[in-house]
Amino acid sequence: MKTLRLPALLLGISLAPFAAPQVSTAPEPGTTIEELEAVLVLGERPGPALWKVTNKKGNTLWILPTYGPLPDGLVLRSRQLEAVISQSQAVHFLTQINAPRNLSNQAQARKAYLNVDGKLLSDVMPPDLYAQFDDLNARYGGGSQLPQTYRPIAATDWLRQAAMQRLKLTSVSTVHATVDELARKHGVPVYGVKMKHDEVWDQMIARVEKTPREEDVPCARDRLDRLEKDLPESVARANAWARGDITALRQDSGLHDAQTQGKVCQQYFKDIRVGVVQQRALRRYGRSQSAKWLKENRSTLVVIPIADLFEKDGLIAGLQRSRYTVEEPVSLAEGEQDAQR
Repeated sequence: MKTLRLPALLLGISLAPFAAPQVSTAPEPGTTIEELEAVLVLGERPGPALWKVTNKKGNTLWILPTYGPLPDGLVLRSRQLEAVISQSQAVHFLTQINAPRNLSNQAQARKAYLNVDGKLLSDVMPPDLYAQFDDLNARYGGGSQLPQTYRPIAATDWLRQAAMQRLKLTSVSTVHATVDELARKHGVPVYGVKMKHDEVWDQMIARVEKTPREEDVPCARDRLDRLEKDLPESVARANAWARGDITALRQDSGLHDAQTQGKVCQQYFKDIRVGVVQQRALRRYGRSQSAKWLKENRSTLVVIPIADLFEKDGLIAGLQRSRYTVEEPVSLAEGEQDAQR
């Protein structure tokens, strides 16, 4: 049996459009794919500097925020990052709960995310909405028939990914691969999230499966309306991350949260959004383990989603409430960063 190939939404890491304030350097909506590709930051870049958290004994938790997707041609090169890893006793990734690989879980995901009773996307979308999807699919998805079996919310997520692929803005492994390579180079052990993955995955899929397909339609419409506006904003965010522009990222980090969705999607995602289950599980784990890592190690590197830097219930806010000393890096101009890092 072949592995089910599903959009990112189905893995709990949706790339849905964001409605946060636009970064000032974003290209104008309506800019062509070729024009957007021309302004992507490529080559060797430092990424953001690290947050520093210390306890009373002077032990340090270094935090690297991730953002994705990033340009395919981006290479992360940071002297600070390598120096921190070389002196650390452990590296911890708190970024994703992977889908279980067993076939029963894949079958469950198929049932939750595909249409039922042999219906196609054109059967479950209103005619005007399907016409809009069909037009955007021709422009960004190559007219693929693959999403015809997806429920509306999954089909719109797939379409956005297709647009990102055309833009060559698809890399979600650049940061992880670099950190892992540096950790191996310096003999530092790397750890993922230690929790019952299947239990969290099953909870996420159950939320999707119980939601009727017709309830997807209003949010799917909102997503399609936002698609072409979202592309230049995604380019701007990726560029800000690559340059380490903390000021721009604070203004718009692309937080995929209920508050950043259009109003029409807020209630839908409150009930169905699988990402929130994963996010809460990761944050619970991160908060419970950070004190342990600070106590055990002189230096630890933690890799987290960038949302955890700026949200009131994120890891940084939790550490501050626990009275650890938190030092935020200075946001430097690109040239200054390249010179200093």
